[in-house]
Amino acid sequence: MPFDGINQVRTKRVFDWNRDFQFAPVDRLDAAENGFLERQLRHMIPNVFMREYARINARTIFPVYFANDPGAETISYEEVTEYGDAEIVRDYASDAPTAEAKSEEFDSKVRSIRSAAQWTIQEARAAARANRDLNVRKANAARDEMLRLENRIAFHGDADFGLKGLFSVTQIPRDGAAQTFAAGTADENLAELHELANTIPDETEDIESPDTLLLPPAQFDRVSTQRLGVDSDLTVLRHFLNVSPHIRTVARVRELKAAGTGGVDVAVAFRRDIDKLRMNVALDLEQFPPERRGMVIRVEYHMRIGGLIVHRPKSIRILEEV
Repeated sequence: MPFDGINQVRTKRVFDWNRDFQFAPVDRLDAAENGFLERQLRHMIPNVFMREYARINARTIFPVYFANDPGAETISYEEVTEYGDAEIVRDYASDAPTAEAKSEEFDSKVRSIRSAAQWTIQEARAAARANRDLNVRKANAARDEMLRLENRIAFHGDADFGLKGLFSVTQIPRDGAAQTFAAGTADENLAELHELANTIPDETEDIESPDTLLLPPAQFDRVSTQRLGVDSDLTVLRHFLNVSPHIRTVARVRELKAAGTGGVDVAVAFRRDIDKLRMNVALDLEQFPPERRGMVIRVEYHMRIGGLIVHRPKSIRILEEV
């Protein structure tokens, strides 16, 4: 029997684990205690959403598509390729060359993530008696763990569940750095940054142009403090942002450390545009009604994600061994 929170009728039968499993009623809590618990749990999701997750980077780095479709098993998308020819007219009697558009549909799996928080009945009673908030850090921890798993999938994917991540999309071009940022002079590191940003428009005939550059922590720290000459206060990073025709944002991203082939650090240039790549969230967060398991009240949380879809692999460039 699910816990209804208020005015629970006390059950006379003896609890049978095989019969009742986790749905035993929460009895021996008076109406005030039940009301307190109900209010606290009702406000748990807003409390969780108010937190800032500075160390969980995926949602701040990648465009997020909130499908708001908890029943979806896949997220489908269509890609259109245009091709054909045109000519200067020689003979109006002959047929003109044609232009075509080819459409392909792709699917991305949607998977569930879940976690839970729990409190003892005595913790709930003590909080109610003291008229203080129920400890929501447990709910925050459950939400954290779900977001950390989503974050890992956004970068690395999960082959077992058919979810793609940034570094598991094999169509994204990769290059090797001429040398590491730690060993490079200011001029050499500046040239490496420009090379990474400029390669995308150069190789796509200006169809694609990056606006965001991601660097691992050590490399970001290096170029943000390395000065262009002993008499200059201008750093490599500041000069790069001042003159680059493409890059507008450079971010320090810990997930790039040891993310390359053989565990090397990587840098990434891309356009932060939902038409180029997107994180898919079919269901952001739902909270299930509280249940009693013995002397513990348990609340489960659930979300559904579709990994990272890369629509335009050539709009992204990965530089390894930085």
